[in-house]
Amino acid sequence: MNDQMRFEPASVNVRRGETIRFVVKNVGEMPHEFMLGTAKDIKEHHAVMLKHPEMEHEDEPNAVSLEPGKTGEVVWKFTKSGAFQFACLKPGHFEAGMVGTLEVRAGGAPASRWPIADVYLTTRENVHAAHCPRGVARRCPCR
Repeated sequence: MNDQMRFEPASVNVRRGETIRFVVKNVGEMPHEFMLGTAKDIKEHHAVMLKHPEMEHEDEPNAVSLEPGKTGEVVWKFTKSGAFQFACLKPGHFEAGMVGTLEVRAGGAPASRWPIADVYLTTRENVHAAHCPRGVARRCPCR
């Protein structure tokens, strides 16, 4: 996530039954957040955030709020197939396009043989330097 109001990557595909650890790094200079949900959930929470712009997501398992330079994680097991979104709902950020798509496909074994697969979200220019420890970043967007 960055101050250009984008997530990188902007779309993620997983299989039903997979557990994903979203490692989210805020490389921008302003606070951002990552919230995972259906399009309806995101829209409803966006309306709440407009009324309460200082709201933080400390107790929500599907969200993390990050100050500049900070990294956080959301771990989620996808039990239903379908289309989902992840977004920053800080005022003005969602409207500027800070939203990504997540497709959960049915059938078959999980794409990863590991119990948890990592998805790294950050900016493209920093993604390789920010992580890529050998053999760890199974879903690194630069692979």
